[in-house]
Amino acid sequence: MGIKEILIATVIALITGVVIVHYEYYQFGASEENGTQPQPPQSTISNVSNVSDAAQPPSPIQPVVPAPSAPPDRRKQLQQLHHPNNATITVTFWLNLPGKTQLTVDEEVTLYYKFDDNAESNGYFTLFNVSPEGSLSLLFQNLDIQANRIYSLPKAQIDWQPEQLVAMDSRLSLEKGEEYFKAIVTSAPLSLETELATALQEMAFWGTSELTVFVQ
Repeated sequence: MGIKEILIATVIALITGVVIVHYEYYQFGASEENGTQPQPPQSTISNVSNVSDAAQPPSPIQPVVPAPSAPPDRRKQLQQLHHPNNATITVTFWLNLPGKTQLTVDEEVTLYYKFDDNAESNGYFTLFNVSPEGSLSLLFQNLDIQANRIYSLPKAQIDWQPEQLVAMDSRLSLEKGEEYFKAIVTSAPLSLETELATALQEMAFWGTSELTVFVQ
């Protein structure tokens, strides 16, 4: 290689170095003036991850299950039935003895019931029971009874002739805890084909009475 070619190569190398130096100075100088550091090129890995997440199907929407409604308080419904202010009759019932409110589960229970009226009339006697667990029972429905007479369950012992068929009524079976009874006397048979609350609202009754006993 001659001297001319060497000089030309040297000049080209110098020019290339000057250009590179000026380019780097321009890049870093501009970053320092703006108060920022040059950022390396962003990786595409995160973008790929985001695209992958976005491509996943959404989670299925779970249906909202409503909370179960509380059962109606039968005792409160029965307690809302008050004795009519203009009633001419008095409904009375008791277990074993008038005014007795303490019983045991092994005790034999006899129910006595009646209604008093100034006139000799007939009425329909219905007796509800709410157990200590809150379950409702219908002990009697629409018993046709006469005013001013005492009835019992089991029925009072009567004389009977040999070979006479006698039907024995079962006694009440009480559970341990607080037993609630509600008696209703109506002038017409009570229909309970509809819901209890509706039937009681539509009912015309002569009188009511209630009793709470504690069973051990």
